[in-house]
Amino acid sequence: MYSMVSWSTEAVSVFPKGETSC
Repeated sequence: MYSMVSWSTEAVSVFPKGETSC
């Protein structure tokens, strides 16, 4: 699921760019 592209901006604050793989 690559829907993270939407919350990738919010995830970068919580998880590193490496954890956003999920």
